[in-house]
Amino acid sequence: MKLKTTTMLAVTSLGIGAAQAAIISVDLVQMGNNGHGNADITELAGVVEAGGWETADRDGARNDTNLSALRADDGGTLVTTSATMTIGAGFAGYFTGASGFNTGTALFNNDMMDSYVELGLDTGGTISFTNLNASVGAVYDVYVYMNRNFGNTGTKSVTVGGTTKFIQGEDDTGPFSEANYATQAAADANPTEGGNYILFSGVSTDNLDIVFGHVGPNGRAGINGVQIVGVPEPSSAALLGLGGLALIMRRRK
Repeated sequence: MKLKTTTMLAVTSLGIGAAQAAIISVDLVQMGNNGHGNADITELAGVVEAGGWETADRDGARNDTNLSALRADDGGTLVTTSATMTIGAGFAGYFTGASGFNTGTALFNNDMMDSYVELGLDTGGTISFTNLNASVGAVYDVYVYMNRNFGNTGTKSVTVGGTTKFIQGEDDTGPFSEANYATQAAADANPTEGGNYILFSGVSTDNLDIVFGHVGPNGRAGINGVQIVGVPEPSSAALLGLGGLALIMRRRK
């Protein structure tokens, strides 16, 4: 009993700290659309709610965005990183409208989900990022938001780091819902309620390619936005504390 009490007290007093991880968020819009406007740290959007959304259309940066030095939400502070973004050939843009995505704190989800860049009929394309490890961390999650509520949306594949997932992407009414389909058949079975974003977890490459493809006939992909969310690492203090706790437990045995 004394060992259990000592251990519980040690854990309670230790606390588990975590190093802050940054979040890069980009709102993709039709040509000439201002999207979020200038990156504002207070305008929150995304499954992982963050501010500081950059804006880009098929021709590149919009407003005050610089795709060669993307900004990030670092614990509520807008910081400039060394990360870059490139939108490949083949994209156009459109506006579809969206509702039901806003929450009590993230009031700009509908704005982010109502406009997008899109690929041509039955074609693919790539959106690329560089210098992510120095910008958001050694490990990060990738959120790809896709909403295009038209009859010729079709099933699309999205590939990151050798992992491919599928989505119909006609689900334009919130809340956010993950499309976690590993096969085309699974996505085909859910054309209008099959989710509106895809998540790739635990990515660690410094440079990232998000590759979009078409696997269904007569389809177009609409991409509303991308978030690169750093995964917090345990702080040094927390790791040292855990080592001390292990030593205490060992001595008590």
